[in-house]
Amino acid sequence: MVRYTAIALAWILLLLGAGTAQAQNTGGGEKKKAATLEKNKDVTEPEPVSRVAPQYPADAKSEKVSGEVKLDVTIDTEGSVISVNVLTDPDARLTQSAVEAVKQWKYKPALTKAGRPVQVVTTVTVNFKLK
Repeated sequence: MVRYTAIALAWILLLLGAGTAQAQNTGGGEKKKAATLEKNKDVTEPEPVSRVAPQYPADAKSEKVSGEVKLDVTIDTEGSVISVNVLTDPDARLTQSAVEAVKQWKYKPALTKAGRPVQVVTTVTVNFKLK
């Protein structure tokens, strides 16, 4: 397994009435035993193919709850999210919404120079902001 720590791949933005939820691959997070892509130039970054936008929970929005949820996401050799580890949890409702959305994301898998898919870990940040 390789740890993805490059800067953001892409942004998605969802306008939900009085608030927004943004998600971004940000790298970083806890160090794992696996090598990082910064050190292992032989592995490409996983590329997002489809993302499900996180929903801003109505009760959290009405209570004016906002925050940033950080998740460590493991992407398998087929580009599916196989595990999500919560790194920051500003509010259980926001975290649950972020985890539910990110579990549905699909990626083009990370590849070795030889073209072999490899499992990687990346950090995803989901921001819930009120306007």
